[in-house]
Amino acid sequence: MVVARQKPVVLCLLDGLGERDAREGNAVRLAKTEALTRLGEQFGKTRLRASGEAVGLGAGKVGAGALGYEAIGTGRTPRPGRTRIDEAIAAKKLWSNKVIERAMWIAHDRNCRLHLFAPISADGAHGTLEHLRMMVRVCEAHDVKVVVHAFLEEKAAAPRSAWKLLEPLAFELEDKGVIGTISGQSYAMDRSGRWDRTEKAYAAIVRGEAKTKETPYEALQAAYQAKLTDGNVEPTRIGEYEGMVGSFMADFASGQSAGWSWFGEEAGLFLTHRADRVEQLAAMMVRRGIPPEVEAYLTDRKKPVYAFDEFGLLSLVGLEPALEVMSAFPDEPPEGTLGDVLAAAGLTQLRIAEPDRARHVAQGFDGGRRTRKDGEEIRVVEAENIAEAAMRAIREGSHDVVIVSLAATDHAAHRGDLAAAIAAVEAVDAAVAQIAAATEEKGGALFVVGTHGGCEEMLDAEGKPRGGHTTNVVPYVSTHPRGKLAEDQSLADVAKVVLEVLGIEAPSGMTGGRSPR
Repeated sequence: MVVARQKPVVLCLLDGLGERDAREGNAVRLAKTEALTRLGEQFGKTRLRASGEAVGLGAGKVGAGALGYEAIGTGRTPRPGRTRIDEAIAAKKLWSNKVIERAMWIAHDRNCRLHLFAPISADGAHGTLEHLRMMVRVCEAHDVKVVVHAFLEEKAAAPRSAWKLLEPLAFELEDKGVIGTISGQSYAMDRSGRWDRTEKAYAAIVRGEAKTKETPYEALQAAYQAKLTDGNVEPTRIGEYEGMVGSFMADFASGQSAGWSWFGEEAGLFLTHRADRVEQLAAMMVRRGIPPEVEAYLTDRKKPVYAFDEFGLLSLVGLEPALEVMSAFPDEPPEGTLGDVLAAAGLTQLRIAEPDRARHVAQGFDGGRRTRKDGEEIRVVEAENIAEAAMRAIREGSHDVVIVSLAATDHAAHRGDLAAAIAAVEAVDAAVAQIAAATEEKGGALFVVGTHGGCEEMLDAEGKPRGGHTTNVVPYVSTHPRGKLAEDQSLADVAKVVLEVLGIEAPSGMTGGRSPR
């Protein structure tokens, strides 16, 4: 069904901006929020569930940006990779997973080590220590030695606390394997195209080209003395690790002129449940989907270097298909998302985000779908230019639906700095004011919704700085009378009311969220 062009519908997604009544440590309450306050008073503000079971996680788990976007964009409760992996472990089915079995077979067949690429954090935002420990046990049972490459995530309240996590890991690895390298997340997990940082993590892991420390503890102490935090620890080799084993090979059987290349001869497994955080590093390892300057870097004696051959690199969750990496728990993109329905109705949509949120609006919003529909446009601009880009698009009237990602509050929440969080809330409020004004000028409908909490709780129970996401509810406002939601609803209910405002019937698969029993 094709729907006639109409006045614009604008959806503002506020990352890291939740709701909490107490003022202490609450950047949202302490900031001057003229636009958000006015919209709430004029059109009615409700609070939506955006954590735990509302976004497909266990009860009491903090919300996450990627899952918030998915719940809003798909109109249903997500089923994230973390949950599917946890379910497999609980059902004792991880060992029999075909890709995990394949990893064990490759290691045995080649008599090689298995490299485990693991995010290290207390909250398990991108990968959990339990998943890592379970894989170490699986490898021990199959007599496979492991090399752990630890990607250190940073906790704002304790930015130099990685040793508390690495010490028990090092103990558990005795006689089972080693920690080969450690790298801060800003190097190994960059997703914004800073390939120079990814190259440093790659060099340490694959080539063994990095400074060396005898133990992870010594590496961390040196980083802390240099006033670095966990997330910014420079890639470091640990102990006797010297890089991956590999050799030059050429295919003489093809009958053509043989071209020599260096191939790694070991196996690797990404233990993240968030693909976007490791796809740059994975792309370098398989030498696909990389810029020309990075391709030039991946050479040895002017010959191409492949850290893994076509069978050697695997992942827990689905990576970019072009990388051709097999996954134990592949993506399960749903049909009938908000983007699907808009495209089927002949409506155009523009999604605007800063580089760090580009994948959220391009893939997360569609539940993992990586292809574009007719009429979909993804526009990536610098954070400070997002409001201007949105206003221009709304006033030009070139798109029926405009989706805007505002992430300053999430960045500030992760830093654990209350003053910075207040400033970020005010900056987001100013952006919402501009977008609201442009929408009103065009007679359009505006939706404003938080994707997860953060800035509203910048102090812990002892009054000390804390950072990161929260379990709090998030604000929701619609300027259209048919766009209202109730207090007990969740992010997954937003898509259906957006379609109702557009006069489009929601598909049966768009089940929305469920109220707690």
